Amino acid sequence: MTDHKPTIHFISKMLLQKERLEIVFSDDSGEHLGADAIFFCRLLGLTDGSLENGFELVNDGSFSHWEARAELAVKYAQKYAAAYDIAVKICRWHLHRNLVLPTALRFLCAEILAGDITKPKERILGKVRDKNWMRNEIFVRYMKFLVDKGQYTPQRNPASGHNSAADILAAAFNECGYEMITYDTILNVWKDKTFREELSALFGR
Repeated sequence: MTDHKPTIHFISKMLLQKERLEIVFSDDSGEHLGADAIFFCRLLGLTDGSLENGFELVNDGSFSHWEARAELAVKYAQKYAAAYDIAVKICRWHLHRNLVLPTALRFLCAEILAGDITKPKERILGKVRDKNWMRNEIFVRYMKFLVDKGQYTPQRNPASGHNSAADILAAAFNECGYEMITYDTILNVWKDKTFREELSALFGR
């Protein structure tokens, strides 16, 4: 009989590390960007959405291919606070390592220093989303993580009993103190085809 406790503990540990998944610059001394940055890092091709220890990593090597997307980054940096934070972080990453910045980001640095470009007011990319949007995105992300392992089915069946992916994830949330999160809560989100299509369109998931 399979012991599912190690998987539950592993998922709960990841959830406790960060209640909201964040983009992490891998060698940036533990500094994190907020969850809103997911949109922009994916949009700009900095990450493919894969998880490592519960975090979505931005590959340092991807910066060398930034010239083609730098203009888009600057465009969004002037409209969205999260995009501005990412662009500034990437500029700093380059400058600390004496690396050449893409042309558009050199322009951004100069304009920021001159005071002609400042951080925009907080603004969300796209439509206004439900208050549970980020929570539900985490449900889908971790459900996919468990299902893709090939060990779990999304929902209960005669073979799985109460050891489906939704059961495991609910148990992990409960272990973290979120006792209101149930099997049905998670499964209802997983079955929401419209929501999953929205995630797929945004993140290629």
